Amino acid sequence: FSAQAVTMAARKVAAYSGDVRRALQICARATEVCAARTGGDGVVSIADVNSAHRRLTASAYLSAVEHAAPLERLVLVALCCELRARRKESASLEDVARRSSRLVALASDDADARRAPTHAELLDIVERFADARLLSADYEKRDDR
Repeated sequence: FSAQAVTMAARKVAAYSGDVRRALQICARATEVCAARTGGDGVVSIADVNSAHRRLTASAYLSAVEHAAPLERLVLVALCCELRARRKESASLEDVARRSSRLVALASDDADARRAPTHAELLDIVERFADARLLSADYEKRDDR
């Protein structure tokens, strides 16, 4: 790695999340890009880091989130808020449901304009996200929706 490439990777990550795992993903992908470009011998450049970052941000996961329905986006925002507030890597379905209701109440001028998902809708959304591997769901599938 050139010194400038390492700095660029750090800046890319710092601008979004500051997560060192993301920096390592970018560096690993940049190494692959460099190897493909040079045939295995070469120094990872800023161009390789930028290319790796573009490839990672254009992933299927981001595409799925960008094309999510409004109710699905609400659930994702509620989940992210819950995880940040509790500083944990998991949240219960009930906590996400409560958080989404609070977000709707805070954001809505007209009570009929927006609504929180029902329990059945929340389960469906979580299942779809789990099937798409956007999140990991630890619950037993039930038919009592």
